[in-house]
Amino acid sequence: EVTKYDLDRLQLRSELLEHRTANLEIRSPLAGIVVSGDLKRAEGMPLAKGQTLFEIAPLDRMVVEVAVPESDIAYVAPGMAVRVQLDAFPLRYWDATLERIHPRSEVKEDQNVFVAELRLDNRHDQFKPGMRGQARIAAGKFPWGWCWFRRPIAAALAWLGW
Repeated sequence: EVTKYDLDRLQLRSELLEHRTANLEIRSPLAGIVVSGDLKRAEGMPLAKGQTLFEIAPLDRMVVEVAVPESDIAYVAPGMAVRVQLDAFPLRYWDATLERIHPRSEVKEDQNVFVAELRLDNRHDQFKPGMRGQARIAAGKFPWGWCWFRRPIAAALAWLGW
C-alpha cells in the first residue's frame, strides 16, 4: 500500500515537472520589440500571476515624436500635415498628420521643446525604435521676410526691453 502511494506521488511529481517544462517558454501575445524589462534581473525570480516582466512595443504602426521648438509652438496644431525624412532613408519621405502635442515642454539636446506625435504605417518593418530624422510641418503660408527676420527682430526687441 505504501509503495502504491509512493508510486502515485512520483507519477504526479513527474506530471508536474512535465507541465512546468512544457510551460517554461514565455511568449508575448503580440509581435514586437522589448522596450523595457531585463532578462538577467528576471531570471530565477519568483513570479506572481499578472506580474509585468517585459513591455513589448508593436512594430506595425510606429509613433514618431517630433520636437517642436518653443518659439514655433504657437504656429503648430494637431491636424497639420507633416513630411518626415529619416536619416536611415535620406532619399525617401513619408507624409502623415500631426495627431497630438504634449501639453508640457521637455528639455532635449539643451533646447526647450514640445513633443508632437504622429503615426507611420510600418507594414514592411522598415522603421525601428530610436531612428532619427527631420520633419517639416505645414503650418501655413507666411511672407518670406517674416520667416527670415521674425526671430532676429524678436531677439533685438527683447534685448531693447520691449
